[in-house]
Amino acid sequence: MLELLRKKKSLRILIVAGAAIAALAGAFCYNPVMTVLLPLLALYVAARAIDWAITGGDHIDQKISVKFVAGILIFVLLFGIVRNIPVYPFNLLVPGGLFELF
Repeated sequence: MLELLRKKKSLRILIVAGAAIAALAGAFCYNPVMTVLLPLLALYVAARAIDWAITGGDHIDQKISVKFVAGILIFVLLFGIVRNIPVYPFNLLVPGGLFELF
């Protein structure tokens, strides 16, 4: 089996991709909000760094609405409150709670 993996590069890529998807699914089961917001935060940091490198200014923050940022903060706070309610649909939000569905 190992010899087959050494010879077949496409098979190795599929195995690694499957492992990455399984890791993302596990991370989503433990903290769905962070799994969704972390790539958005990375995108924001990258866009801000590129903007600063090209123009030397801070133009990205002017394009992001204050209402949008406030909405994300309110959503994260509400999620933190709702995940601690010990009733059926909300107890799926605790870390590892989504594993009950699978």
